[in-house]
Amino acid sequence: MPIFIAIVWMATAGGCVFGPAANQRAHVDDVTGTSEYRVVAVDGRSENRSDSSIHTVVPLVELEPGTHSLTLRHPDSDDEILTLTGNFEAGTTYVIKSQDGEPRIQEDARH
Repeated sequence: MPIFIAIVWMATAGGCVFGPAANQRAHVDDVTGTSEYRVVAVDGRSENRSDSSIHTVVPLVELEPGTHSLTLRHPDSDDEILTLTGNFEAGTTYVIKSQDGEPRIQEDARH
């Protein structure tokens, strides 16, 4: 019986940590091929990426909700560095795509 209680507690605690916490942040998916640019910095500091020791996750860029400046690099050009500012909402995943030759922040239609 103590093992069962420990398993239930761990499952509940894990749900509290991973579920609501993930929904309090915005994410930029620049890894899975839908974004055309790679985020290399947020607000002038190294980007914070999601990770987990419990299960495999896509290392999305994590942001607090609000306005942020993203420093971007196009994967085909190491020399091309761009800065893009946008407003990010909690619980939303974004991608960065070219529109009329310029990078634009868009909500990821898959989420």
